[in-house]
Amino acid sequence: MGQALVAYMQRNSIDDTPIVPPAIPVELDPEPVEALAEEEDDPSVDTLIAEVDQVLDITDSPEDEPDEAAICEEAAAASEPEESEPAPDAPSEEETPDENPEEAEISEETEEPETSEEPEESEESEPEIPFAAEAAALQEELGVSEEVSHILAQADDLIAHETPEPVVAPEPVEIIIPMPVPQEAESPAEENLPVTEEEAESEDIPSSDAPASNEEHDFSEEEEDDGDYEYLYPYKPAKKGRGWLIALIVVILLAGIATAGYMFYENYYLQPVLGISLEGEEDHLTVYLSSQIDDELLTVFCTDTYGNTMKASVRNGKATFDNLKPNTRYKVYVEISGFHKLVGVTNDVHVTPAQTTIVDFNAVTGSEDGSVILNFTVQGPDTSDWTVTYSADGEVEKSVSFSGRMVVVEGLTVGKDYTFRLEPATELYIVGEDTITHTVSAVILAENLVIEGFHNQAMTVTWNAPEGASVENWYVRCYNDAGYDKTITVSDTRATFENLDVSTAYTIEVTAIGMTQSSRTYVSAKSVTIQSVNFVDTDPNQLTVNWIYEGTAPAGGWLLLYTIDGSSEQQVIQCTGESGVISPLIPGSHYSVTIQPVSGSTVFGGSGQYTAPAAETFSGYMLTAADMAFRMCKTPENPEWGEADVPAADYTTVFPAGSKASFAVRLNHEYITSSDQIVTLFVIRSADGAVVSTATQSRSWTSMWYRGFGRIDIPAIPQTAGAYTIEIYFNGALATAQSFTVE
Repeated sequence: MGQALVAYMQRNSIDDTPIVPPAIPVELDPEPVEALAEEEDDPSVDTLIAEVDQVLDITDSPEDEPDEAAICEEAAAASEPEESEPAPDAPSEEETPDENPEEAEISEETEEPETSEEPEESEESEPEIPFAAEAAALQEELGVSEEVSHILAQADDLIAHETPEPVVAPEPVEIIIPMPVPQEAESPAEENLPVTEEEAESEDIPSSDAPASNEEHDFSEEEEDDGDYEYLYPYKPAKKGRGWLIALIVVILLAGIATAGYMFYENYYLQPVLGISLEGEEDHLTVYLSSQIDDELLTVFCTDTYGNTMKASVRNGKATFDNLKPNTRYKVYVEISGFHKLVGVTNDVHVTPAQTTIVDFNAVTGSEDGSVILNFTVQGPDTSDWTVTYSADGEVEKSVSFSGRMVVVEGLTVGKDYTFRLEPATELYIVGEDTITHTVSAVILAENLVIEGFHNQAMTVTWNAPEGASVENWYVRCYNDAGYDKTITVSDTRATFENLDVSTAYTIEVTAIGMTQSSRTYVSAKSVTIQSVNFVDTDPNQLTVNWIYEGTAPAGGWLLLYTIDGSSEQQVIQCTGESGVISPLIPGSHYSVTIQPVSGSTVFGGSGQYTAPAAETFSGYMLTAADMAFRMCKTPENPEWGEADVPAADYTTVFPAGSKASFAVRLNHEYITSSDQIVTLFVIRSADGAVVSTATQSRSWTSMWYRGFGRIDIPAIPQTAGAYTIEIYFNGALATAQSFTVE
């Protein structure tokens, strides 16, 4: 009903002119009046009164006043029930779930089957109005109930009276309110109709406990809560409830489009490359791709630092590049054709190794059977470390690492062909002759090649033939940088070159037929020939060495080098003339002597051997070695120590490394004093008899003793742990020998 009133109000304008009812009271059907009296407490009566008050307050301007016949026709059409309304036991889908159950209960209690027919229209009403058909159609579309039709009919009866002229100050008018149509008057068909959501909201039936109210009905609130229909008369109303369905469909379409776009973007447009790996060797590069992409869509590019680009197609997940430049940095990247984009690992960097050229690679037989000497020359970037790999039929491949430009490979089988291949230790690109084949042969070599001397402008060379080798002829060559070059052929192992300049350097080279390696020796400029070496041992404490030479006197003098009893430690004495003194002289020792110029020029000869005579046992000054009791001990801190300063525990022959040792000597016989100088010689030998160190002390005979006691401090003992022997000589005569240990 509320919707019908709203539609009715929208068709008429509202002003402040009150609607004055006719002076004659409106006659109403007695049955509704009696029903109204009987149901005064029914809340629907109050609602009807409020709605009528609202209608009476509305006034229309003369030009906008609608035709009363049209309004009646529309109300009559609205009173007819819809044929498609469901029965009460099957509620409509439009019924709101939150409908107030109390209102529904009240509605059921108040509704009763109508026993009376609808009141007939007044005979005074105008005959047929053209607008009635349209109003009836609208009422049918809106689904106005029969009860609403009764109310509208009563309102039309009230409004049908002529509206009096408006006055400035009208007196209050008493309005006789028409009685509502009793429930019994409702048709049986309407009783079974379900209460729709629109009717429940418009009727707004209060609880039966609430008192009846004559307050004016608020049409604005009903208009806001007016169900799902918005009446835009005379146009066909549109349902508001369909908006959410349209929005849902739009959202679903957008979501579908977004999902399809995402699937297209992820599964078609984006193509992942899981990994890229590079394998390069010299000027070659192979690119391996890990992906599920069709090879025909992929292209690999290789660009150097200067922008030069090469491209290669992908076959079975790899692409190959050749003829790359050495020592160059290349950027490798992958591209895809078509409407795609690559993601993941799509690029990498490769640097080609530096290039070096092996100009000459040679192999000759070494100094031993089964050995080969390899030498080579390189141009370009170089490395000091190399590796040579070699193999032969029936043998496992082996390799040798070395530094420089030459290596000797040993342990090869004589008579076999070996293939040798050079490889740099660092990353280099090798070109040229890096491989050579060589047949291993037995050695034929001139052994122990020496120059005997340079005498009277003649130089003599000697050597030894290898054992078991039969050489028919030897070729001996002598040459120098000054242009001298002469070769002679001999059948024995000796050759002499004459008319040579002693002030010039020479090179001597000896070869033979079938010889795999030559032997060489050198003669420096201004060479000297030592004709003789002499030894003078008149003084028991020293050895004098002198020599006679031929040639130019060397600048800076001479060097006298000697070793004692085959020791590896060589002693050096610098001499200004052709003489030198070795001191101390160790009795019974063997001396090896060599003479050399300080300038380093070649010396022919100049070596000699000398063995000192054995020492005698000391005897003199009324004493012998047997009269002397030598006891080894730790050196006391007092430099003027005496026998009383040495505790009994300090007499020992075992000394820690770095400590000092001495001898406490007690004379067991009377002796005579003398001012003679006594040279005490200390000689320490290792367990194998080699001389480790020597030292001397010089004192007068009388100062060595005090009341038959003497102290002898050893200058130094070895720092290395081991067993040693110390020998003490007085003026070359053996006084004692004592073994001791250093820990």
